[in-house]
Amino acid sequence: MLKSTYFTEKKYVVLGAGLIFSVIGSTVFALEGDTQTATTPPADCPAVQCDATTCPSGCATDESGCYTGSCKSTDSGTAGNDDYVNNEKSNLLFNFKQKEDELKNWRRTLSDQKRCATNFDATALEGHFKTWEGFLAEGKTLSESVSTANQTPIQTAWDKNRDLDDLRYSIQDEFDKINSACDLTNKKKSCDERRRDFDRNMGGQLKDIKRRAGSASVDLSSLEKYLADFGACVNNLCTDTGMAQETFWDDHRTCEYFRDDFNSTINDLNETVNNAECVANAKKWLTDTDRDFERNIKKQYNDLIKQANGELADLTAKFQVLQNLLPELHAFVDAGFQDCQDWNDKQRDFDDARNEWWDAHREIQDTVNLKQQSRDILRSIKDQRRSEKDMLRELKNIARQSGEEPAELKEYIACVADNLTQAEQVAESDPQTGWDYLRIAGDCSSNFWNTQNTYREKANVIEQCSDNLARESKDWERELKRIKRESIRDGGNEKEVSALQERIDDFNALRDEYCALAQTGEEVDFDAMKDLQFEIDASRQDWWDAMQNFHENREFRFFKERIDELERAVERAAEKLEEARDSKRYPGERITFCGKIVTKGQGLVGALKEAYAATDRGQVEDVMQEIEFLKGQAGPQCGFIFDEFQGPDVGQIVRDNLEGIETQIIEEVMQRVSDELVNTVMSQLLTMQENLIEEMMSKVEESIQEHIANVFEATTALKEENQQAIFEAKNEALTLGGQLRAIAERTNNKQLYGVADRVEQAVVVSNSAENLRNAVNGFFALADGLTGEDFIAEVVELDEATNQIVAEGQEELHDGGYVPYRDVPLGQWYAYDVFDLTNEGIVSGKKDQSGQSLGEFSPGQKVKISEVLRMIFEAFQVGPADGETDLAQANDHWAKGYVKRAELLSMSLIKQRADINRDATRAEVCRMLLEAQGIVPADVEKVDFPDVSPRHEDANYIQECKNLGLFAGRGDTGEFLPDEGINRAEAAKVVRLAKMLQ
Repeated sequence: MLKSTYFTEKKYVVLGAGLIFSVIGSTVFALEGDTQTATTPPADCPAVQCDATTCPSGCATDESGCYTGSCKSTDSGTAGNDDYVNNEKSNLLFNFKQKEDELKNWRRTLSDQKRCATNFDATALEGHFKTWEGFLAEGKTLSESVSTANQTPIQTAWDKNRDLDDLRYSIQDEFDKINSACDLTNKKKSCDERRRDFDRNMGGQLKDIKRRAGSASVDLSSLEKYLADFGACVNNLCTDTGMAQETFWDDHRTCEYFRDDFNSTINDLNETVNNAECVANAKKWLTDTDRDFERNIKKQYNDLIKQANGELADLTAKFQVLQNLLPELHAFVDAGFQDCQDWNDKQRDFDDARNEWWDAHREIQDTVNLKQQSRDILRSIKDQRRSEKDMLRELKNIARQSGEEPAELKEYIACVADNLTQAEQVAESDPQTGWDYLRIAGDCSSNFWNTQNTYREKANVIEQCSDNLARESKDWERELKRIKRESIRDGGNEKEVSALQERIDDFNALRDEYCALAQTGEEVDFDAMKDLQFEIDASRQDWWDAMQNFHENREFRFFKERIDELERAVERAAEKLEEARDSKRYPGERITFCGKIVTKGQGLVGALKEAYAATDRGQVEDVMQEIEFLKGQAGPQCGFIFDEFQGPDVGQIVRDNLEGIETQIIEEVMQRVSDELVNTVMSQLLTMQENLIEEMMSKVEESIQEHIANVFEATTALKEENQQAIFEAKNEALTLGGQLRAIAERTNNKQLYGVADRVEQAVVVSNSAENLRNAVNGFFALADGLTGEDFIAEVVELDEATNQIVAEGQEELHDGGYVPYRDVPLGQWYAYDVFDLTNEGIVSGKKDQSGQSLGEFSPGQKVKISEVLRMIFEAFQVGPADGETDLAQANDHWAKGYVKRAELLSMSLIKQRADINRDATRAEVCRMLLEAQGIVPADVEKVDFPDVSPRHEDANYIQECKNLGLFAGRGDTGEFLPDEGINRAEAAKVVRLAKMLQ
């Protein structure tokens, strides 16, 4: 396709697709190929006049297109004139069609240019396009109207064509503007791309190769220079984007040369670095491969040699190949290879050899495993043969008890025997099928044991009817005969004997009905039998209740002797008290105290006699409990006058109250309970379920009897509704601890012994109890079968877990309202003392600045003199006194009222102006306890503590506190440590004892 071009002063401007126009002067020639049609004479023609008037048929022209001065020959006639008109019209239409296409091209060009010159204002250009369209429409209309008869529009149409040519210059000017805007955009875009290339791509590549080069000796100076040159070039290029287009793109090519140099250099460097990395990776791969060879391949090879008895020549040969290849690989790497591909080939050869070795290993291992499976199957068959014998034995027992061998059970046994035989036959050739036979045998065995329960239950019922229930009935009848004889001898109640006979008759009737159901054939109505079993149990309980009632009534009839013994004991005590008063061997305060005990004892004996005379059994029991409590009070101080009141007979109390329970261990525990609390603890235990007491006591080792006694004591000071939960938690802790202790004994693991001790002594409830249970049971599941370090690791984890759980459990006891303090465990020796004083309002624990309880008692913290005064006066129920004190320090002190009370009682420490904010010593506490009660001890020549001299200023008070049982010696030495401080736990203990004595 030709292009439209302006020829102006020998300059050619390409406008777009279309015709070539030659503009010379004011004449326009339309060129198409080699054909030229002159529409007006050329400018250099002679001035010859020719118009339509002179030449209606047209002017004649020469070869150059100039007028000759004559008209066209009329010889051509109409045909010649028609050709002229048609040619002119055709040329005009063709010319305007080309200009129409030219406009379309301009519009497409404008649309493309707008995308790069987004801010360009194309309003003027669009206006030119509209003008062009107007000229074009007029020209086309004129051209269409040309004919032989109407030739006038030809000249006007060519004038419109010239107007379009003139307009083209304006359009080209606008296109020059938009081209300039696009060129600037392209420059900026190119600059942005080059800058981004510099910052992100090339700079990133330089950083990456520096990182990868590491310690490798790689010269990066040329690379850095090319990058710097490229950066400088881009910076210079993009600083002045308004430079000439040719200059810009020349500089642009220079920048590209720098980038090409950079890329070429970095490719070479990458190859060097890649090779260095390949060497480093090869060394690492060799290290890993050496380790794998030693730890896996070599170990597996040696293990397989031990297991396999067959031919290992192929595996050995492949093992030798690997063993020989490794030194070759090391030598290749140590020599410093330059071509990574060579190393990859060698590495691939080794991997292939290693895979071949593992394939051979798997084949032999499969053979070994097959043999092992055969051995396992035979071993399992042996075990199941023993189970088969157990089934046969069980079948015989059922037949012995019921008189028949159930066919269903015999079928299951036959199934087991048959499948075990089948498994034996294929054990070596087809172990998998052997396991299938074993599974079937196992299913038959399970079915046997599941089914035998029904037959066993029936057989047991038959045996129970013929043996147990009948024997039980006979035992009762023998017991009834004995009771009848004793009743006749001691004048018993015939009505009670008759009641026992009725219980036996009821029991026998139920037994006969129960046994009759068992003889009804194979289909036994077990639901009906269970209902009868409940009735039999109830009948049995009725018997024991009647027996208990009989013995209680009989014991009550003989209780008169016990009352007489108590009365004589009180009378002897009164006599001995008078003797002691006359001898003046004991302090007056002690004589007074024991006199009160005697007086109260006399009153209780009198009340006991009255209750007995009225046959008020409940009142008798209440008075006896008071007498037992009085024994506890009298024991420590009044043993010199009472033979009877040397403390409670714990063994007898246990035997009297817990009949039917193994009492040896509980007697040992109760011996460790404070005398004054024995009856209280026993009353508490009697509220518990007997099976819980018995189960718990069966787990108590001697090492924790003291702990259990402390728990018993402390629990009596808690809310009754919480006591059952405490005992249940204690029982479970003993169970878990005992199981851990058994494993510790078996493994001789000292740390596990410690964990067992902690668990046994734990008292945790709710979530903590569940966490403890899960932790210990989880240990049982994981530790089963573990040995060595694995077992030790589980013990360490359990130690940490139980330590945390027990601590959290103490928090939960406090937060749940079970105990008042989170730092006073139930099993501590001071727990009851602290709880009891808290219940009495004598102590209240630590508080924050707002007076809110912190839930902490701080038992190990030393006690101030002011705190001891408060505890003593609150315990003795005298409280603080009003008024100012002589001790200036106390007048603004919270303990002012207690200091004032001490002044009124002339207590020594306050008279001596002691600092009430300092820690009180043990000797001072002893003195304050006695002075607060007005007790003045006698002088002593010896003190029963090895570290207290009779010359000590508080020796008399210390000995009196020892006599009253308020203080005992420390540890194995029995020392009193008179000048040491006393902590809050110790203070709670002695204050509670003093309160009880006071």
